[in-house]
Amino acid sequence: MKKLVGLSRSGGLEPITVIQNFGEGNVEKIIKLFDFDNPENNDFLVTNQFQLDGLKLPIFPDIIIFVNGIPLVIIECKSPYIRDPIQEAVEKNFERYQSRGAGYERLMFFNHFLIATCGTVARHGTIGSRTNHYARWSEAYPQTLEEIEKICGRKPREQEILIAGMLPKSHLLDLLKNFVIYETVNNRKIKKLAKHQQYRAVTKAVNELDLAQDISDKGGIIWHTQGSGKSLSMLWLATQIMYRFGNPPIVIVTDRKQLDEQIHGTFKSCGFPDPIAAKSKNHLQELLKNNYDNNPEIWISR
Repeated sequence: MKKLVGLSRSGGLEPITVIQNFGEGNVEKIIKLFDFDNPENNDFLVTNQFQLDGLKLPIFPDIIIFVNGIPLVIIECKSPYIRDPIQEAVEKNFERYQSRGAGYERLMFFNHFLIATCGTVARHGTIGSRTNHYARWSEAYPQTLEEIEKICGRKPREQEILIAGMLPKSHLLDLLKNFVIYETVNNRKIKKLAKHQQYRAVTKAVNELDLAQDISDKGGIIWHTQGSGKSLSMLWLATQIMYRFGNPPIVIVTDRKQLDEQIHGTFKSCGFPDPIAAKSKNHLQELLKNNYDNNPEIWISR
């Protein structure tokens, strides 16, 4: 899975290499599974009731989205008239697909995310997510509700908003490349995908920096409510800044020791390269004078 979505932390997506001989000796070739810069260059295929034979009974996922032959998204569609359609999709379908020893495991090896929908209600989650972890995609930035309504010919429900926000070719690949992390919690890897507000905030911030003639002149505020994922927003923004702008120093200032430890811990557990917690203002001054090729990020508590 690291080869598919994991960042190498040294220059982009971790490449897959093979040795080939075209008559002039062995040559190492890099295989790119996706063309992230040109989404239309990829092959997108959507299936209906795709059959996968297990060790006992076959399964028929309602919809699977393949990109270059890789099953990235699985969608289960339930009736809106049953008692709890999202719970049924997760517990009767997704959990069965992920169960060990049933013969369906390979379908989940490359999974990007899962969608459970009944039209009026739509939720997305990642491998291992319980029902209560499945979340709404509440807006389709940069599209407005009016634009979505023109496309689908009706007032958009949760399903249409989620589709418009997560499943356009460019968005699907952007989420795959820039908005997935694996956080270590109690010695267990937890896959996390950005929420809609994190995707919007980070994307807008990066776009503003891309347009800036002088990056030092750009500034702004991203407002978060408690528990909305500000640490991960910082992580995704810092990661994109690191790759786009030549690994500049990034200083994160907090107003509480608890936040200092929390943010530093999040960056470290998610595999960000060598975050440093500054011990004092003098220590910070020393760090700012150093070369940041290996240690670009610094935390200091005010």
